[in-house]
Amino acid sequence: MAAGLQLQMLRMDHPRLQKELDEITAVLETTMSAVRAVSMEIAPSPVRALGLKGAMEELLERCETVAGIPILLRYKAGVVPARTGDAIYHSVELFMDAMAGDAAHASVAVSGTGPYTLRIRVEARGTRAKWHYGMQERAVLYAKTCCRSFTIEHGQVTIVTMHYAHQRPVG
Repeated sequence: MAAGLQLQMLRMDHPRLQKELDEITAVLETTMSAVRAVSMEIAPSPVRALGLKGAMEELLERCETVAGIPILLRYKAGVVPARTGDAIYHSVELFMDAMAGDAAHASVAVSGTGPYTLRIRVEARGTRAKWHYGMQERAVLYAKTCCRSFTIEHGQVTIVTMHYAHQRPVG
């Protein structure tokens, strides 16, 4: 989201406007949450129908066909809450869109690292595999709803690592 980046730049350039920029950011985040909620009503995520594993299998199969490259899925996690699953799915979907046609091979690993923590690692190998900035920004927006950390490493392999923590059941 370009507005988020511009707000960050304004924060650095004009520290005295911190309060006003915080208010603008809060309104922007509230608006984006409302837009996401409405979009889920119109077109629910495949995670809601298939679960995270099924949705990821379907997504990566579709990406393999479009990109013409093998994409390996390693999935070692239990049931994931729908909201967390949606964020993971959309983040991986954006990465796959960003690297389509640029990578020679890709893989996605989803693993439970604790009873309420997930680690997602997306790798793309190839001479031109890149994480396009606009896609990164949109993936972070999706991931932000429940992501604890988000890192991107570039080199011969582009690696995106996301850690999610979901809430313990109440009662």
